[in-house]
Amino acid sequence: MVLTIRRLRFADIDQVDQVLIATFQESSFKDELAFCLKLQPDGWLVAQKDHSIIGMVGAVNYGSVAQVGLMAVHPAYQGQGIGRTLLGSLLKKLDQQGCSSIRLEASAAGVSLYSKFGFEKYEATWVFTHFRCDLTLPISHQVVPLRLHHLPALSAFDTPIFGDNRQILFNLLLREFSDRAFITYDQKGEIVGYLFAQSNLIGPWVATTSKAAERLLAAALSLPFSTSPIVITPGDNPSVRQLLGFYGFRPPQFASHRHMIRGEVALNQRQNIYGLAHFSLG
Repeated sequence: MVLTIRRLRFADIDQVDQVLIATFQESSFKDELAFCLKLQPDGWLVAQKDHSIIGMVGAVNYGSVAQVGLMAVHPAYQGQGIGRTLLGSLLKKLDQQGCSSIRLEASAAGVSLYSKFGFEKYEATWVFTHFRCDLTLPISHQVVPLRLHHLPALSAFDTPIFGDNRQILFNLLLREFSDRAFITYDQKGEIVGYLFAQSNLIGPWVATTSKAAERLLAAALSLPFSTSPIVITPGDNPSVRQLLGFYGFRPPQFASHRHMIRGEVALNQRQNIYGLAHFSLG
């Protein structure tokens, strides 16, 4: 059988979903796959043998920074070098596009493979799950719904924190979750944070003060979620664990992922990132 690496298409989603379910032992990834394809139509690759898709990987290219995600090979085909082939093809493409800093959140099983491709380990990445909150959560007058006209200023606020301009991500998130996004200001009218509440994930969530982060979290928790929401938070943020614990979130016993970077360590302020948009989005 000949292995083919090609672009992911919308028509592939059902097949790829089965690969991801088998690999990660979780429920459907269809919504995430559709979102990623809308955001970066040319960014996702599949490995195909005959007419069967057996693996995938992809990345969002923000310009100088790219975020790799959704790396999976069906368990029946693991150990045959398919993951190396997929990742090598993706990295070659990102290098050609001029990405100087390539990031990912690696599972324990993936660290060895990524290290062979020049990725270096940094801080842990934690997944907190919401269990309960008995607090009354009034929404501060300093928190307002995020609207399209806010995006240029929001992107300017976010860029030095993330390390690149994510306006393409914000545009799509706002279309998909139009009434589930918030922005907050200080008393001088300056942006000090924002948050998107997806269907079962809180993030991206960025704030320059813990007070701003708390105001945004209270607003998010006033909304309904499809399941208990999670927050994917970088270990660089020193205050997020206490804040999330206070509002009824629990961490796993051990960190599930490790932040890794290939290439330049882009100047950023990750200590102000409270929640990622997703493992595959940064």
